[in-house]
Amino acid sequence: MRYLEIVNDFGTSLLDDAFKGYYLHSKGIGVIGGGVGLVSVATCSTPVVSGENYPVIAVKFPGFTQLYKGDQSASLYTWVFYIEEAFKSVPFEYFIFKEALPGHALGTGLLVLKNAQDQVIYDSDANYLNVVDVIYTPYNQPITRSYGTDHTYAICVTQPMVRRVTADTPGGWGRVDPFGAKITSGGTGIFQEWTYRTSSGGDPTPPPGGNVWAGFLVADVTSF
Repeated sequence: MRYLEIVNDFGTSLLDDAFKGYYLHSKGIGVIGGGVGLVSVATCSTPVVSGENYPVIAVKFPGFTQLYKGDQSASLYTWVFYIEEAFKSVPFEYFIFKEALPGHALGTGLLVLKNAQDQVIYDSDANYLNVVDVIYTPYNQPITRSYGTDHTYAICVTQPMVRRVTADTPGGWGRVDPFGAKITSGGTGIFQEWTYRTSSGGDPTPPPGGNVWAGFLVADVTSF
């Protein structure tokens, strides 16, 4: 049963005392490095807490990026991202969002909602994941969006995608073309395939029917 509900002029529920979402747990700067068959990658991590669901990671970087891999050990979540080589000297910022379980915040904000057990379920002082756009990038169809410069945005990879050409080179790949995303300093979002690494081999074979898709969320991280 809902005891409190905030709605807009159209009757759409914006917030109630059954609120569930993801809040900013931590943020940091990724460690830039390389590896066998890799050019430049950024590594990000956060500790595992028993009983929690998998967190969401959003990244802010002026060059193209795409998720290379994600790992979970008993104590640590780790993500490794392909990054555009030309921007490897620029900080790779990341934001970790975790599920807003009851009691996740201190309850210091102007608006605080609690459940029947007196646990905070919403706190206006907390920074919640605010998704402003959802993008799917098909093969050979670049997408651009204009987000403006009044806010700051980060990228969440929801569906990684990369095309490769095998070759007798370190790592076994002669060419690596991820489907990447970046938001420029002018507020333009660009979502397209880019050549991350090439040492031999031609263009990767197009997918059957061209139906390769990479998925992204765009999050507003202005106040973070």
